[in-house]
Amino acid sequence: MTNTTWERLVDHQDLKSIKKFRSMPYLVKNIYASSLEDAKNDGWEFLSKIKNSNKIKIKKDKPQNEVFEDDVWLLFYDLGFTTLNRDRHFIMSYGEANGQTQQIDVFAVDEETIILVECKSAITSQIVKLNLFLLLVIIL
Repeated sequence: MTNTTWERLVDHQDLKSIKKFRSMPYLVKNIYASSLEDAKNDGWEFLSKIKNSNKIKIKKDKPQNEVFEDDVWLLFYDLGFTTLNRDRHFIMSYGEANGQTQQIDVFAVDEETIILVECKSAITSQIVKLNLFLLLVIIL
């Protein structure tokens, strides 16, 4: 049984809208204007009023690790890869046992290549022990 989330892959025109989102250094969401104070307490700030609505747009800086993953994703987009993961929630099955999955930060495909990326980042320099991941790709 496969638990791979293939529906989280995008190509062609969808890539352009995902690129726009991933290029922004902040998160954006719409809320009711009356909720602004609560949002400010969670680190959000006012961005704009939505016309003909009692809602507003607010923004918040993306976490450093998400900005790094987005930069890596944008690199593969700029290199011309034609299929990429939509967001940070692409999961791929491996092995024969049910439930053996791995979250993939960047899944990039073109006519000749498939690349899987696991991003690691830190705000300050540090020594990190990384587990080795074995990835087996079988081409039928």
